[in-house]
Amino acid sequence: MKANRNRTFDHRFPARWLLVWLVVMVALVATACNAASANYPTTVPSAAIPTEIPPLPFASNYDPTLCGIPEQVNFTTTVTGEYNGELIQPIIYLYDSHLRNAITGQLFPGTRVKVELSQTNPALNYYFVRTIDLDPPQSGWIPEPFLILPDRS
Repeated sequence: MKANRNRTFDHRFPARWLLVWLVVMVALVATACNAASANYPTTVPSAAIPTEIPPLPFASNYDPTLCGIPEQVNFTTTVTGEYNGELIQPIIYLYDSHLRNAITGQLFPGTRVKVELSQTNPALNYYFVRTIDLDPPQSGWIPEPFLILPDRS
């Protein structure tokens, strides 16, 4: 049996693949970490809550007696300050009810909330929300256009 002296083993080959594998793994972990910490606000706006209720930039309910009874729901979503794709409210207010007699809290767009109640109304639906991982916690009713709602189809 003749020994093959021309064949040499390249010891660098496995090291190269190991290096490629490590670079790919580091990139995947970094991407996952960035996605997991999606930069949600963790504080409330420091501005004072207004004493007068500001008008909404969209139609409100014209007759409170026609408004529906709140129903229990349970989902998590994000608050926006957008209407028709345009940022119109840099601070989103939470209200005591769909009647908007008082402001109970305020949030930045992008804040994560748990939706607990839904109220279907003739012109403008409202949702009762509680903040997630926000200090201090906030809760109250928010108009539908300021929430990203899950697809219900």
